[in-house]
Amino acid sequence: MPKQKKKTAKEQTHEPLVQAGPTNLAGSPGMEGMDERAAGGTTGINERENGTDEATCDDTDEPASPSPEPTGSKKRAAKEAFAKKVSQVLSLLSGVRINPFELVSLLLDGDYNMYRSYHTELYKDSNTRLFIILDSIAGSKAGKNKLKTWLRGSVGTSVVGSIIHDEMDVLVSKHRLKGVAEIDPAYIENRKTPTFADNAPFTMELLHTAAQTSRSAGKNTKKTPDIVCDAVMQQMLYQRSNRCLGFGTEFGLYLWATGSAKATIEAVHKCGLSVCYQSVLNSLEHLASHCTQLAISAGSGLHAFCYDNINLSTSIHVEQRGLASTPGKVTSGTLGIIYKLPNATPENMALQPILDRMRDPDYPGLNFAEDLIPNEEQYESICHQFRVHIINILLSRSQAFNKEDYDDEILKHKPRRPHPPGYKTEFFPIRVSMKEEVSVHGNLMYHDEVYLTMLQRAAEELSNTAIPSVNDQHTNSCIRSGQALRADDLNNYHRRLVFQPGMGPFHAALNLAWALLSIHRGTLAQKGSLTWWFAILEKTRLSQQKPDYHTLYATLIQILEGVVLCAWAELCKLDDTTLEEYAASTPTAEDLHAKAGTLLAEYLMPMPLPYNSAPDSSDEECATAPSTAKAPPPTVPPITPDETENDPSKDKAHQNL
Repeated sequence: MPKQKKKTAKEQTHEPLVQAGPTNLAGSPGMEGMDERAAGGTTGINERENGTDEATCDDTDEPASPSPEPTGSKKRAAKEAFAKKVSQVLSLLSGVRINPFELVSLLLDGDYNMYRSYHTELYKDSNTRLFIILDSIAGSKAGKNKLKTWLRGSVGTSVVGSIIHDEMDVLVSKHRLKGVAEIDPAYIENRKTPTFADNAPFTMELLHTAAQTSRSAGKNTKKTPDIVCDAVMQQMLYQRSNRCLGFGTEFGLYLWATGSAKATIEAVHKCGLSVCYQSVLNSLEHLASHCTQLAISAGSGLHAFCYDNINLSTSIHVEQRGLASTPGKVTSGTLGIIYKLPNATPENMALQPILDRMRDPDYPGLNFAEDLIPNEEQYESICHQFRVHIINILLSRSQAFNKEDYDDEILKHKPRRPHPPGYKTEFFPIRVSMKEEVSVHGNLMYHDEVYLTMLQRAAEELSNTAIPSVNDQHTNSCIRSGQALRADDLNNYHRRLVFQPGMGPFHAALNLAWALLSIHRGTLAQKGSLTWWFAILEKTRLSQQKPDYHTLYATLIQILEGVVLCAWAELCKLDDTTLEEYAASTPTAEDLHAKAGTLLAEYLMPMPLPYNSAPDSSDEECATAPSTAKAPPPTVPPITPDETENDPSKDKAHQNL
């Protein structure tokens, strides 16, 4: 075959894109109403999309009857008919040497007013034709590359920047503050994590895309860029407007509270994550004023007052003012906290009835049998809590059990008089005072500074209501001593009778741990004594009379858990099985409770009372009769007799320790 002649570039440019029919403009179907469609914008386009055209409509004034819903074959036929018309139009454009896209560019050119109706219709909010065109371009690889090139250009970058600009203006208006004075305790308490995706979805999408790869976005479930992107948005807001300082102030307060240096806060401020150091100090001053007002409001009602000493360490570079006035490296003072009392009534807190009962020699007070010995319901609750503790030791410390397999309600502690859901005790710290509470005189001066100066209360007003004060033993001792010194003063406040001291739970636990150590310390020769256990566990720092509480507590818990776990193993031996075999049998929660009850009764209960209730009885006459019940084997070797120590079996007051 003869080789065809290669077309020139000019001929290729104007070659029809689609093989079409005749190129006669007047005789082409569907072209009769082109001028009318041009005047009507995209009306003709909408008609063509519906499969109709003016050339195919009857030239009558009768209203057309509604046509039935087109079927799939009719839709395809309409599309094919429209495609044929497009081919004819393209053939016409090729005949007059006009590129279709040049035609579109001319129609969208704003310099030609005669074509304004076309782009006006195209740019309406209800018209989606431009979106369809852009989606079609982005749907192809080559088209997407063209769009990327355009977006990287000056016009595309300006369009993207205008979107970000509008979104950031909305965020600035929402996060603008007048100053750090607006950040009060209510602002911090009610603050919610901002959702920038609601007001700046485009900007947040760009940040998320930049912060992670497409692979990590689809598969990485442990690491998400949400926090990082939110922090970047906060930085940009603060950079855009110095009034968007909510996050910066909060983060600066966090840095100050965690002991960050001034240089660190200033460096973070330069990065846009925090306000400057001086603004942090100003915010602290405003917050202190707000907290003082809240404390004054709480202190005017029924409340409790607790306080303790505080030591503030300063820098090693202490200012030199002479021997007498040079500040110390450690500054001591007193920190007080006001607590609101839930469910308290003025009748409950009236001071005079409390004082009358305290001074009445005939007042019976507490009865051991009625007030201290638990009733059956309380005893069952106590035993339930003990059994849960015993079961938790087994599930947590035994490798044969998996604690996640046991999630029954009966294996959890039962709450006793629980607070409402979400309840939190309201407390209000007050300013630190430089008056130290280490002495009786210091306590008396601190009381006056707090109530008469800080809380702005009158002594006569305070004299009618009791103020519970839960403190450490030293502070309570100073309060009692102050009451003795001021016994003949003017009113109940000046006599300090308004303060009703109570021991703090921490000091109660501290004294209990020291009492356990004092009673059961024993000697190294006594197997099972605490000294014997300390030697086995290599606890060398517990030989003092009052060692560190946390170290002692951790050691006592370790000993208890070991003894309980050994008791579980001994209990399984009674059933001719091992702890591993018992775990393999998958015991139910009820079975665990039953065995824990047996372990509690036979292994962990206090010794029987060595004395009977008969008065004036000797130790030999009150010896307990041997029990006929079968006792499990002991889990701890018997104590070696030591004549130098008191026999704990004869000490009724301390044997339960």
